[in-house]
Amino acid sequence: MWSFRMFEVLASGAIPVVVSGMTLPYDDVSDAERGETAAALWRSCVVVVDPIDIVNLPTILTDIESSGRLGEMHASCDALFDRYFGESRQEFYLRPLQLFRDRIKHQLKQRARQTNL
Repeated sequence: MWSFRMFEVLASGAIPVVVSGMTLPYDDVSDAERGETAAALWRSCVVVVDPIDIVNLPTILTDIESSGRLGEMHASCDALFDRYFGESRQEFYLRPLQLFRDRIKHQLKQRARQTNL
């Protein structure tokens, strides 16, 4: 399960730093129109740290900054936020229902195709 803090981190424009093994919001959602998953976007914007490496976090973050990846990571975080959290608190609460509806529609289309074969 994930925390509302993830929404707050992304809404503030920050890059999330998470401990490995954490379930990220919507990481199992697939965007058929774009041919990508939320998990792919997460991988491009979040910093994942193993618990044993937390003591090395300052060095890890400095290395990311030195590599010039921050701009790309911010862009990925912005895209992920807009797509899965929305631009307002109201959208934040409606988005899971929309994603659930879209998932059901997709499954119904797949079943219809399989039935017509």
